Amino acid sequence: MPTDLPSFSSSHGGGSVKYNPSTKLCTNIYCHSNGNPAAIVYQNPVAWNVSATYGCSSCHGTSGSFAGAPDYPNGGPVPSPTANSHPGHVGVTSDTTICSACHAKTVSRSVSGVLKDYTAVRYHLNGSPNVYLDPLKAGAAASFNPGNAQCSNVICHGGNNTLSWGADSGKPKCQKCHGYRTPGWNALNGATANSDAKVGAHFNHISSTSYKYSRSMSCAECHAASIALPTDNVNATGHYDTAPPAEISFNALAKTDGLNPSYMSGICSNTYCHGASLPASNPSRANPAWSSLLLTGSATLGDGVAGGNNPGSGDCAQCHGYPPQNDHTATNCNGCHKHLNPDNMTFNDPSLHINGVVDGGSCLGCHASVKAATGTSAPNMRAAIAGQFNAQSHHIQKGDGSAVTNADCYFCHMEADASGNTTSYHQKTTKAAVDLVIWSGGARSANFIRYTANGSRNQVNKINSHCLGCHSTTSPPADPFGDGKSPSRYAWDSRSIEEKYSNSTTTTWSQYSTANTNRKKHLKKAYSAHGNAANNQMGWSSTTGYEVDVANFTGNVNVNCYDCHNSHGSAAAGVTSSYSSATGKYKGAILKHISSAGTGGYTNKYKPTAHTASTGEYNSYNAGAAVCFDCHNTRLQNSALALGGYSPWGYNDIFGSSQALNGYWDTPYFGAYSTNSVKRYPYKGMVSTRYGKSMAKPAGGHFGVSATMGTTVSGSINGLCTPCHDPHGVSQNTTKVANPVYGVPLLKGTWLTSPYAEDVAPANTNRSRGGGSRENTLPGVGGGSDPLYNIDQNTFQADRTHLPATVPSRTFGLFGTSAVTLQTQTSATSGGLCLTCHNQSAIAPNAGGTAPTWKTTSRIHNTVTGWGSTSTGNAGNVVHSYTCSKCHAPHVSQLPRLMVTNCLDVKHRGRVASGGTVAATAGNNPTTNNGNMMAATAITTGKGAGRFPAGGARWTGTPSTSKYPGPWAFGATTTTGTTPDAAYTTNCHNSATAGGSAWVPSNQIWNTRTNW
Repeated sequence: MPTDLPSFSSSHGGGSVKYNPSTKLCTNIYCHSNGNPAAIVYQNPVAWNVSATYGCSSCHGTSGSFAGAPDYPNGGPVPSPTANSHPGHVGVTSDTTICSACHAKTVSRSVSGVLKDYTAVRYHLNGSPNVYLDPLKAGAAASFNPGNAQCSNVICHGGNNTLSWGADSGKPKCQKCHGYRTPGWNALNGATANSDAKVGAHFNHISSTSYKYSRSMSCAECHAASIALPTDNVNATGHYDTAPPAEISFNALAKTDGLNPSYMSGICSNTYCHGASLPASNPSRANPAWSSLLLTGSATLGDGVAGGNNPGSGDCAQCHGYPPQNDHTATNCNGCHKHLNPDNMTFNDPSLHINGVVDGGSCLGCHASVKAATGTSAPNMRAAIAGQFNAQSHHIQKGDGSAVTNADCYFCHMEADASGNTTSYHQKTTKAAVDLVIWSGGARSANFIRYTANGSRNQVNKINSHCLGCHSTTSPPADPFGDGKSPSRYAWDSRSIEEKYSNSTTTTWSQYSTANTNRKKHLKKAYSAHGNAANNQMGWSSTTGYEVDVANFTGNVNVNCYDCHNSHGSAAAGVTSSYSSATGKYKGAILKHISSAGTGGYTNKYKPTAHTASTGEYNSYNAGAAVCFDCHNTRLQNSALALGGYSPWGYNDIFGSSQALNGYWDTPYFGAYSTNSVKRYPYKGMVSTRYGKSMAKPAGGHFGVSATMGTTVSGSINGLCTPCHDPHGVSQNTTKVANPVYGVPLLKGTWLTSPYAEDVAPANTNRSRGGGSRENTLPGVGGGSDPLYNIDQNTFQADRTHLPATVPSRTFGLFGTSAVTLQTQTSATSGGLCLTCHNQSAIAPNAGGTAPTWKTTSRIHNTVTGWGSTSTGNAGNVVHSYTCSKCHAPHVSQLPRLMVTNCLDVKHRGRVASGGTVAATAGNNPTTNNGNMMAATAITTGKGAGRFPAGGARWTGTPSTSKYPGPWAFGATTTTGTTPDAAYTTNCHNSATAGGSAWVPSNQIWNTRTNW
């Protein structure tokens, strides 16, 4: 092989060629040129012994043109030697397979950057442009005339003939083929009528029309598969690779708000561009015919009512009504949307209309109305929050009465700056998240949570950190909104919400646990019942009450800030809080209120509503209690409520509780329903001979007194739960709650829940009671009853069984044990919360002094620990040392005065409504002396006597050492002996200072209210 190449004049050489053996370089060789012999530009290769890879752009696209197309300047149409229309054909693609449409014998149709197998050897580097049209891309009838350099019948140009190569019509790219006229659009087939689908409404879309309601739409918005955004690349797959008609496939704009648009039979359906995602959109307007020219340049006012009958007419009404049919009632569009002119019809910046976002003039302007989400069910519709700042209760309470401004949004929202302008955090799209600031150390920080209002617990949970940033324990902000109001301003205990809500401490519910107390101590209570739900228990049984272990029925899902409160403001009316705010007395709390269905993550409307009790009810309450009642008594979310609206939560499906969150003595909403005590003991619900009505339902409570109060009360419940309860948690301020152990559940003071078993009348009236050494040998039946009242002696002491073991006598703990040594909690601890309103001076003025009259309020309350009066058997509380809860329920009860016991009322003996009795005369006949069996002879001694309710037998004489004592109720101090025990002779309340020294069954009754 020669090593020198002085010249090479073949078609591949193209003229004088030089090869330098020293450098091994070829110069001026056609093989490495732009390929145009008439305007040759050489691209000299690297040295022969240097490895290199060459592509199309190495020779005839050296400026970096797409796909390596020749890039020399166009010298005009053929016969100009530098005619060049490549840029308009190749466009922006780098895929060389596009070149095969015209150079079918040169370039591979399927693989980019590769010449065609076999034929390229002949049809490349041969001094010719080698134009051979590919029938699959240009059409079977397509042809090319090299004489005038024109194509005919090519699909690429809509089947039309083309200009000569290098010629330019001067029209924009798309119009070179599709044409353009005003008004209208020329079809490729020459049609000009709008009824032809190739014409239709093209002009209105790509020109923005003379009315300019939007930017000019790119062809790719409707022909996404054919035209590539953003440059309208005509070479995109699908553009001209098939014969007309054009394929319709929508791009992102038409799909805004999650829509799924379609085109069929000349109708565009479900497109964002025509308002398909707007509320109350009319299908006849939102699904226009392609052949219709809808715009006129005018609009006529409609009613502005969501779902109304009159959306208006004209241009604006074609999509969203004039005004829009949600909560817009005026046509002052420019007030919020500054891209409109003051005439509210024309646009100064049409690019901000129909652009996938809502562009408003201000935070308060846009957020004054509901923004719809997609579809008929829209829990993420944007709420109209601006008006909430004018509601009864709201954040930002300016003392000077000035209005809330856009700048106020900055305090809570990352989307606003300190001047009230929107920031880059504002996404301006439907269903977008909102970025809520987390305050820290008393100042606005750069930290935030991203919250989406879709109703999920995950999202609702997030809001807590936002709220507690201000309502915090550590360095709460002194004035976060610049309105002179600190978050601690309204705290009843001067403590933060975070301190209480975030407290993870637990305690047992009751503080007593013996064999005879109820089982409340087996339940665990959290100081923060709402914030520590998994560790807060509640349980009772409608068949056994609290007397046996009960299963916890509460859930483990926390109640969050946003469950009970709105974020901006609330129109919940009337009394909503136990404190007063800048908006008025008792008008705080910003309670949960959903004014528009489908907003804020909620499907339906909700508003806590006050209730006025009707006849037979005692549960008049205000809106502040309604929110508690609705949550505690509604099983499933979105359930219809009796007073209107739908529940935003369900105690079962949202919070996981298996039953309504009411106490054993409560009824739903404290209303006229049968109590659990009645379900357990039906006789308690029988018709009262005294009151002339069934006793099954509540007779009164804190939301409705059973009778006019006879004492002065120093506080008011005011139809609320919050005078007694703090829903955020038990306060750690010991001035307010002296011992938090007694502050559960969520109390604003101390209270000892009752450790006593429920009092009930005896069921059996022929019980053989007593004991003694001869009990097992006695003939016949007894005539006695089991005493089922529960006082200190038989609650806090273990039962006593007398000896020997063969004697089945059972007794309660020793009667002689002082009660105050058994129940030791002072009234300030066991009933401190009660004493806030019911002062001791009002209900027990004689405590420690001379005993007041029997059955009076003061005498009854002498049974409270530390309140015993002198001159009675209870001096120093040796007999009774009760808690408030021994006799009273906290909320509602079927007995008057919130009483839960009617013990010692003999007329219910046998668990009857009336007619129960105890014989007045003692004797040995179980029938005539029923309930007052007294041994007259030795053979009847062990049968048991003891008048109701003391119980217990006594001997006719002094017991001997061979005869075991056998009182059934209160035990003897010894198991054998000759001295009669006090239990033999004690008859409750029979003394000159009590019911009377003469024994009469009715004298056992200790009050004037509960006997029915």
